[in-house]
Amino acid sequence: MRVPRKTLSLLLIAVALTVYTITVHGLADRHLYEDSESAVVYWTSGPSGSLFPLPIAPGLLEIITQANSVDAFIYQYLLKTQALMGLALLLWAMTGLCVFRERAVLAPEAGQGQREPDETAAGNALVQRLKASPVTRRKDVWQAGTLRRNNPPACPDGGGGTAG
Repeated sequence: MRVPRKTLSLLLIAVALTVYTITVHGLADRHLYEDSESAVVYWTSGPSGSLFPLPIAPGLLEIITQANSVDAFIYQYLLKTQALMGLALLLWAMTGLCVFRERAVLAPEAGQGQREPDETAAGNALVQRLKASPVTRRKDVWQAGTLRRNNPPACPDGGGGTAG
């Protein structure tokens, strides 16, 4: 069974984003600090680490260094708000949906696509009966409607004509 390229791409991106999310959360918990008064993000040791493009832990020197603007943005707006985790979960949901749809298209349920001979014969007989029915033919339907409009049924009280 061949996996479609779109599904495989979504799967690889979802795995990569999940690994990145887990790694960045662990790194931020251990090595990042945000000053509550000034909202500035600091690395707890130096030289400074990095959160993007690859998460890299800071050095072993015990010194506080200010994080660059990209790392501060990732920490404040993607990690603290859990947006990165939400994005990873959304991507996994899309991947699951894509896999489910591809599987449904590639492997139809048993009995689907092929009819039993009895069903086909019964269906053909029903079509023939409907074609022969006077109600389904346009001319008969029009005539029946005309007759009904010109000769309305009598009222049950025997008054004749239309009710009302």
